[in-house]
Parts: sequence; C-alpha cells; structure tokens
Amino acid sequence: MTRRRHRCYLLLLGPGRSGRKRHACQCPQRRRQRLASLSIATVASSDGAYTDKVSVNWGVVSGAGYYQVSRATTAGGAKTVLSGWISATSYDDATATPGVAYYYSAQAAADAGGSRASAYSAEDGGWRPFRPQR
Repeated sequence: MTRRRHRCYLLLLGPGRSGRKRHACQCPQRRRQRLASLSIATVASSDGAYTDKVSVNWGVVSGAGYYQVSRATTAGGAKTVLSGWISATSYDDATATPGVAYYYSAQAAADAGGSRASAYSAEDGGWRPFRPQR
C-alpha cells in the first residue's frame, strides 16, 4: 500500500493580526482544528414534564457525530458524565431523583472515542417531579 503525501501550507496572517500562523487548506488537520472550535450552543432539559425521566435535547453540530451528556447538582458545579459517546441528539436521564434540580450540559466529538471533544455547552436546569400518589 502506497502512502500518499499531502502537502499543506501555512498562511501567515498580515500585520495587526498578531503574526500567527494559520492552517489554510482543507486537509484532515484543518478539519480537526475546525471541530475543536465548535461546541453545542445550548441544551434544553425538561422541567417536570415526565415523572420517570428528565429529557435532554440539543442541536446537531456540523462535523461532529457523537455527543456526551453530563449533569451537575449546582450551576457551574462538578459534572458527572451520564452517557457514553452517543450519536443521538437527545438523552433521557432516568436516574434523576424526583424533586431534585440538575444542570445538564453536553459535548460534541468527531468519533465514538470522544477524540477532539468540544467544550461543554451552556447548562440548562431540569428536574423530574414526584409521582402523584393514588
């Protein structure tokens, strides 16, 4: 098997742009740089809509095929990962304790291994109500 050599070039930004080098082609290295700069803008979590879960949803991120959902018990607090890297754009948290508010966020990645994962999205609070007694 013959390996093809790809030649890239670096574009030097002009004066007033800090003189940094920027990758200027469409090779895999450039695509990796673009994905790392993308992230999920927002997540939306259900506020007491379901008695058996909290539903978390987000939009598709261009260049990403997998997502991971996390939650915290306080806004900006330590995150607990809830899911592996999934291809869906929604997740149902059936482990949420009724009556407890959680703060959900998500990350995007290019593959199921989580390589080149984005930053966390903004958090959204969600909760699940107590089941009505009969």
